[in-house]
Amino acid sequence: AFGEMQQWDESIYALRTQCLLRFGDVWDQSPHMLSGLSYAEEPPLSVWLSAASVLLFDDILWAYRLPAALAGAVLVLLLYRFAREHLPPGHALVAAALFAFSPLPVFFSRQAQPDILLALCMLAALRWAVRAVRSGRYRNAVAAGLALGAGLLAKSGIALVLPVAIAIAAAGFSA
Repeated sequence: AFGEMQQWDESIYALRTQCLLRFGDVWDQSPHMLSGLSYAEEPPLSVWLSAASVLLFDDILWAYRLPAALAGAVLVLLLYRFAREHLPPGHALVAAALFAFSPLPVFFSRQAQPDILLALCMLAALRWAVRAVRSGRYRNAVAAGLALGAGLLAKSGIALVLPVAIAIAAAGFSA
């Protein structure tokens, strides 16, 4: 049901948040997890954000889910802005609306999991990388790197898939 925490992934991230808040395990919560559960070794960005939310709003379900909901909303806005830079306004609006109302983004925007946060970081990295290539400005490249770093803190090496794919495509076009 919508009012209950998902029994596996979402509750594991909530347990990691509790380990952070109770024991101060900022990087690795595995010593306090169920038999050192491997999820406890995944990157901590979503756990940090959930901990901040729980500290602000108390230990209630929506406080765990708030960071993902905010990340989903920002992702839709960023997608619109990115699309607007490359497409006519109407097309950008359609792209953002299709994404905003697609089942998977809606699902992950209401779960206390890092997936939508990862998508936000990857899109931000892509947007700033495109700007860096087009403008040659160092600060755009730094912003892309920071967004990519945040993606690595959100969900590990999967954040590298998009930049590697872009690099391979760029190498193919320049050859």
